[in-house]
Amino acid sequence: MPPSPYNTHRGGWSTSICDLFANSRQRSNCCALACCGLLLSDRNAHLMLNEQRPSWWKRFCWNLGMPVGILLCLNVLETFLATEDNILKWEASIFWIMFIIIVFLLYRAKFERMQVRRAVMAKLYEMRIGGRADVITASLDSYQQLHIHDVRMAHATCSCFPKDVIYNTQHETDVDADVDGQHLVLQEAPPRDLCMCLWDTVKSIFCGACCGSWIQLCGMCAIGQEDREIQQLLDKKQLQVDYITFQPYSEYYPEIMALRAAQDGSLIRHWRALSLLSYNLVKILGTCLAILTAVALLELDPKFQIQNLFVVVATFGQAFLILYFCHWQWHRFDLSTDALVKYFSSGFILCTFLAMIYEMIVSSVFGSISYIIVVVGISQDVSQAASPAQVQQAAADFAKEHVGIFAVFVFLNAFVVAALVEEMCKYFGYWMVETPDTLDPDDLVMETADASQSVTATVTPSESEQAGQSGPELLSPKPPRVPHGAGITVAMIAVAAGFACSENLLYVFVYTPPGLSNEIATLVARSMFPIHPLCAAIQSIGVVRRDVEKNGNFQLGRIMFPAIILHGAFDFVLMFLALLESSRKTNAEDDQSNENMDDATFEDFDQGDSLPMIISVSMVIVGLFYYVCDSGRQRKRLQELDEGLQGCNEYVV
Repeated sequence: MPPSPYNTHRGGWSTSICDLFANSRQRSNCCALACCGLLLSDRNAHLMLNEQRPSWWKRFCWNLGMPVGILLCLNVLETFLATEDNILKWEASIFWIMFIIIVFLLYRAKFERMQVRRAVMAKLYEMRIGGRADVITASLDSYQQLHIHDVRMAHATCSCFPKDVIYNTQHETDVDADVDGQHLVLQEAPPRDLCMCLWDTVKSIFCGACCGSWIQLCGMCAIGQEDREIQQLLDKKQLQVDYITFQPYSEYYPEIMALRAAQDGSLIRHWRALSLLSYNLVKILGTCLAILTAVALLELDPKFQIQNLFVVVATFGQAFLILYFCHWQWHRFDLSTDALVKYFSSGFILCTFLAMIYEMIVSSVFGSISYIIVVVGISQDVSQAASPAQVQQAAADFAKEHVGIFAVFVFLNAFVVAALVEEMCKYFGYWMVETPDTLDPDDLVMETADASQSVTATVTPSESEQAGQSGPELLSPKPPRVPHGAGITVAMIAVAAGFACSENLLYVFVYTPPGLSNEIATLVARSMFPIHPLCAAIQSIGVVRRDVEKNGNFQLGRIMFPAIILHGAFDFVLMFLALLESSRKTNAEDDQSNENMDDATFEDFDQGDSLPMIISVSMVIVGLFYYVCDSGRQRKRLQELDEGLQGCNEYVV
């Protein structure tokens, strides 16, 4: 379906380059942000240019291994050849050589992405002029040359893209104002949700404020814009391919459908039905564990022994245990094992990457504000301080006397930095992964035995039985709403389990003081409170209401609100109690220095040690009770919908 000829932006696009979240239901929005748009850019290049990008191993060696190797060689040469007289020249030379290499790699990536943008613009131009070959040949080159500056700016590492306002030159009755002799189109605003409001806030700061231009970083917004156009330019069959491997769904999903139809619970057959992407992800995990095993057995790193390897395995085992019960034991046919691997990997890799970046940005803002408050609060003491130690003491006294101010920052840290950011990352970690299991049956395109494109068909059950259940001609009934909803829940729990597993590894091996006992204690404490999978399950209730029950009132804000409240309250209680404990210890040390410490104070400490545990367990129980009750009511609604549609007899070829 071609874009409207009177609803265009710069370069003939139908959406603005800054419309990243204009429609929160588009998966390309969050895919453009993950890994700076690398995955989505590769997919767009495959779809538009029909080219297979080099393997990730080759790209890793070229983009990272080569620069690091050159740097090491230069450092070795510097060690042997540099003298005290020319050491500065050597260091300057190394800096400029590495700078040139990095600029070359960035320009090379920019050139590759520009090729995709030109291909999309050519397709848009062809659609707009009606596909007349003579006109295209004569004017396409001049048209692209006219917009060459926009193409370059869209995919620059850091640039300003001219603001692309919608214009109308045909329908003067639907105009609102004149801009440069052209007429601005009045458009109906899409339904607003939480994500759109947050994006508008960011857009008002960084987009359009710099001389009427969008600020572009790594071309992420441009990649999202290109994908939105590709969704309109290509048919469904071409779009239904996996990321990275670009394997079509039709190559592996019929076997998954056959296992589901036969209710075959063989783990080996489910393993054989994995897509190439899932197989590679499992192989990467096995390779990483094998390398860690070799490091531990050969004692290559004194800090990583065989005991530490067991902690790593136990960390993954905790996540796999949750997935075993939630998926394999109870819902193995509601969501395929192939989809489970992809969702877990999304949570482990993509969600962790997004959460770390955005938490760092938001926490830096709050940290700067708190730092300013402390500086203003102790300004008089600083002017009288004679040493840095006195300044530190003044800051400690200010914190002790103004616990309420820091409690506000603890609240913001718990509900915004931790809860809001992490819950949004988990939601988008689920939403950015497209699998055949989560597609609407009307959108899923399979191929029949004669390799022709199949269509959605309506047949009777007797006809489906006559057709049989083997091969790619498999007839599968439209999935009932109850297992469809259960599949969504398992998928979101898998994302949360992957994210929690990655987070646990960071806490155990990075944030925890060295020592096997400390690592085990941290892992046990975090495993006892599976707050991430629980919040993901609560989120899934809202997603099912929106996507399965077709309740349009459930947008992103209502979906995430209960999970944010539970997650934020859980973190806030622990953080606030830690703040009070720190304040009490400071007071206790002061009292002890004045020899006023008595036995009652130590008794208070002992009694307070169990308080965080009691509150944490209570909040997890409350969240679990809420999920069980709400999901039970939802299951009844889905059963009623299934019972009302039993007479439709709709089947999908």
